[in-house]
Amino acid sequence: MQNIYESVSKLYDDIVNETNFYKHRNLIITGSNAIGKTQLIKDILKRSLKEAQNLFYYIDPKNRVMVDRDNITLVKKLSELSTEEILEHRLKDGVFTVLDEFAQQNSGGAVAFDELIENIEIYNDMYQEFFGFSVEKVTTTDNFLSRQMIIVNGKTNLTMISNSEAAKMRILMEVNYAVNNGIKAIVIDEFDAYFSEESILDFMNKLTENYPDTRFLFVIHSLAVIVSVEEVDVALINNMHQDDVRENLVYFFDADNIEQIGQIEKIRNVMVNMEHRDEKWWEERVAMIVDGKNLDDADLRKIKETVRSDLKAKEKILYDFIVRNIGEK
Repeated sequence: MQNIYESVSKLYDDIVNETNFYKHRNLIITGSNAIGKTQLIKDILKRSLKEAQNLFYYIDPKNRVMVDRDNITLVKKLSELSTEEILEHRLKDGVFTVLDEFAQQNSGGAVAFDELIENIEIYNDMYQEFFGFSVEKVTTTDNFLSRQMIIVNGKTNLTMISNSEAAKMRILMEVNYAVNNGIKAIVIDEFDAYFSEESILDFMNKLTENYPDTRFLFVIHSLAVIVSVEEVDVALINNMHQDDVRENLVYFFDADNIEQIGQIEKIRNVMVNMEHRDEKWWEERVAMIVDGKNLDDADLRKIKETVRSDLKAKEKILYDFIVRNIGEK
């Protein structure tokens, strides 16, 4: 168990030194929302940019789209972009988890479409092997203008496929690109956003089996997936210090150990319930004051003994309201 500050160094060093995170080479990062998963990932990737540009690649929640385009807009080809350039751009404020781009003014959907058009045979073989569906390019003519389209499974235009299929195609395209460019570790953020539990497990297994020399860090929320996966480690972040998420604790364990998963989940649930209980106590005392009721001696003693800096952000607001309205303690 260690905080996020320490975990950044641990995960980074594990990749550099090619050591297991806990017992395995691949990792699931999980925890509730706003708990520090994003901070952990961002800090690792920023360090990679400074120290070893070809160490990490990042696929964020927005990088899931496969779109047809007008064949007029000029974009850089994926082969013209470096992994360092892509990572640096995706970590920028206003782009990170907000925009789907490979580089400035190069939208993800447009670059991915051109990549498919240029290497359709390669991707057709890859998608058939991984997912069991085919892709082909066809050329149509409208008002003497030629237009290239991509057809999936011989009948469906690329623009009409499901979000799940598009996400699979796009993720696999970027994973393959990163591996071919010597990347050692790939972070896939919000990996379970578009997939069913069965689809997640199948995709994870195929990625780790087909790219055995590459380390994967999957960010997911589903406890059901964690219980079901095998031969992967888990980093569970616990909400302990809301004022500074980097102080939140990270538990590392083996997903094969079902008993340990249960114990860690119990710890997380107890912490969440305790936090909610404490917050509710302060809310109830504020309500009493608003209703003109007096606090009893036990309430006043607890308020007097409270150290404000130990409270969470919302509790501090409630605490300050109470103190202002009952006078000096």
